[in-house]
Amino acid sequence: VSALGAQPQNDRGRTIFREYSLRCHGLQGQGPSNIQDKSVWKGHSDALIKVIAFGAPGTMFMQNGTRRSMVAAPYNDADIAHVVNYVMLMIGKREIAVTEQDVARVRQMHRVQVRERSGGAR
Repeated sequence: VSALGAQPQNDRGRTIFREYSLRCHGLQGQGPSNIQDKSVWKGHSDALIKVIAFGAPGTMFMQNGTRRSMVAAPYNDADIAHVVNYVMLMIGKREIAVTEQDVARVRQMHRVQVRERSGGAR
């Protein structure tokens, strides 16, 4: 059985994508904020986890020329894992197996990096 073969995970990932991302990105990533050709689909899944978990400020260019930020997804680690697997398959055309633990690891690494950049505060 493939990593995405479990129907409940596909269903949850699809549900999250549709309620949170569909309006801007469309079903195949070609919505007003076209993400289909982004490098995140070819790299390590950690990059996509980081974008979904923490957002991407000021990096999204709409087809009408305006610039928008992508805010962090308001979901727990398990839900982010579901949506990462779903969008990587549907938009990135790659089957991956991101877990809740992978998302937790990326969140922790990001917090450490932020702390180090801010001089160790907090």
